[in-house]
Amino acid sequence: QGTLFRILLPLVDQRGDEPEPAAEEKVEGGTETILVVEDEPAVARLAESLLSRLGYRVIAANTPPAAVAAAAAHVGPIDLVLTDVVMPGATGAQLVGYLAAARPGIRTLYMSGYPSDDVVRHGVQDGAALFLQKPFTLATLARKVREALR
Repeated sequence: QGTLFRILLPLVDQRGDEPEPAAEEKVEGGTETILVVEDEPAVARLAESLLSRLGYRVIAANTPPAAVAAAAAHVGPIDLVLTDVVMPGATGAQLVGYLAAARPGIRTLYMSGYPSDDVVRHGVQDGAALFLQKPFTLATLARKVREALR
């Protein structure tokens, strides 16, 4: 009754190198306003929570039309749009086109969980835009947002 697992490992004459402890990466935040557009609720909540924790003011939208409406209703500046690349109704690149018509010069950071080839096919050209691969860590998000805002 039950299962027996036997794992056989080769013997070695020497110990392996101890891994270097991970250096804590400096996490830099800000006070700018960021429009987050993400159709996956869990990812949207995570991005909003992390950005708020970093000190940013966050405006959230779950669809491109909701993002356009939220941007139109927002009186102050929107310093950055953090948008998913692939969403129902419009791509991230199409959304940025709509937003840029009303807010010229708006900065953009695209994010996606798809492989980079799929991202390119959806209008985000290699090297032409900043890109954040999902899943991401707080440090990666913070670094990419600061890079996009510079």
